[in-house]
Amino acid sequence: MKVIDLNSDLGESYGPWTMGDDQAVLGIVTSANVACGGHASDPETMFKTLTLAKQKGVSVGAHPGYPDREGFGRRIIPYTLGEIERFTAGQIGTLLGIAALAGTRVTYMKPHGAIANQAMDDEGVAQALINATKAVAPELPVLAISGTVLEHLARKNGLEVYSEIFADRAYTSKGRLVSRALDGAMVTDADFAAQRLVDFLKTGLMPTLDGAPVKLEAHSICVHGDSAHAVGMARKVRAALEGEGVTIRRFVGPQDIVELLFGQQLMPEHQIIDTAAGGQSLLRQFGGIVIADIGVEGGDDADRMGDDMLQPVAVGTDAAHATPGQNIATIAQMCHAFEQAVGDNRLEGVQLQLPCFGGETDRDIIADHLEGDLVDHFGDHRIDLAGHDA
Repeated sequence: MKVIDLNSDLGESYGPWTMGDDQAVLGIVTSANVACGGHASDPETMFKTLTLAKQKGVSVGAHPGYPDREGFGRRIIPYTLGEIERFTAGQIGTLLGIAALAGTRVTYMKPHGAIANQAMDDEGVAQALINATKAVAPELPVLAISGTVLEHLARKNGLEVYSEIFADRAYTSKGRLVSRALDGAMVTDADFAAQRLVDFLKTGLMPTLDGAPVKLEAHSICVHGDSAHAVGMARKVRAALEGEGVTIRRFVGPQDIVELLFGQQLMPEHQIIDTAAGGQSLLRQFGGIVIADIGVEGGDDADRMGDDMLQPVAVGTDAAHATPGQNIATIAQMCHAFEQAVGDNRLEGVQLQLPCFGGETDRDIIADHLEGDLVDHFGDHRIDLAGHDA
């Protein structure tokens, strides 16, 4: 089953001036790109938007743009790359602070307007956005326009990256958005937009105005929140996709697994460490919390964890000598823990690596057991059974 996120640019009002119908859109989308005071918004607008998103169960991302309210961040302003880094860092930091007051958290970064368009092809601008994100909140994934320089460089810089396409924008045969200055740049027919997306999710090909369809990747679909047709477009797109069996669900970064399981957020100072022979077993240490995958190598590692091991994740005994039955018993306990902690939430973007001991037979048995218990939560190609023949 295909799973996709719906996002929209929101929180773009300013003082008494209202832009868009955030409340209605937040009832439809699964992620909200919240303006951070550059192209739009102010502290009160940010707080209201973040609070409403929290109430609706919608993820929020920082949406920095050129400090140009008059041009709504859709004009290229001749800032230096250093200035771009600094105003981007300032905007992300502002939203992080307001989110803390609202009792929620920012889960990704997506640039706005002209600066996002520049970052499609300009390595300097793209790197400035990446530098700002890494300096302020390196745990934040980047939501980037599919097939762009920003998407490539963010991955190269070690950031988690998700790709987006647009419901209400036309494309060129080079995979770029048609300039708003040109006729046909905006898709306003909701029925056409919905069918185009249904077809795209089946083929991976996006129709263009000037040539053959272009191949793109997508974890999320954007519907702009400032247009007159935003609510109707978002509603029509969601209904059409769900009618085709597509699940609409927010993209979830790996940091969310800690919060889902333990109610503790993954902070920048937390580290991921590898232990055990051959790297087949992993201990992940998040501050004072240690999460162990199945089959911690040897008794010393298990003993060392001691009281630092926070349930519900179970640890195998002496995995080097564990029988398939012992591994399965441990996995059964872990599966039950995941079911209790995760419930109906599907974890996207999380890779679960389970070291297996005892050869192919053990691995096959474990895979069979996992299929009925965890695959529904992790989606396709999310579970890696790392072989280690004892």
